[in-house]
Amino acid sequence: MAVEEVTEIWTLDTARVLDQEANEWEKAWLTVYKRVKTVEMLDAQSVSTTEIISSSFLCEPYAKFELLIDLTASGVAGNILIEVYTSDDGAKFYKKMDGLFGDLRYSGTAGNKKESVFGELNNSKVRLRAIASAGTYTLSAKLVLRS
Repeated sequence: MAVEEVTEIWTLDTARVLDQEANEWEKAWLTVYKRVKTVEMLDAQSVSTTEIISSSFLCEPYAKFELLIDLTASGVAGNILIEVYTSDDGAKFYKKMDGLFGDLRYSGTAGNKKESVFGELNNSKVRLRAIASAGTYTLSAKLVLRS
């Protein structure tokens, strides 16, 4: 009899768990497996004095993120501000204020910047906001999400 090698396991990523004190069923995420997902939040966006806001992304299955920033500045005398916002309901978003995210600001100097910043996720949705005080920048930003 031939033995078949198992290369994948199919399972659900969420389940309903009973909160006995409240007597309510709540959604719970399976965290046994390491999950990694890369989401392009801004793709070569032109950022000036009008704010740019990315689409929101459901981040409930993930606990941490790495923000990958690819920024091109052409000698502008100004700043660009990049902010991470999270939401529990997808309607109201709140500025992330821990670590570097209180003020992730780049001064206007010529050249390219490619940087990564780490953070934690404790909410349902995430999105990015970018705005410049003067001039125009080109910004690409990805979130690498990890469970």
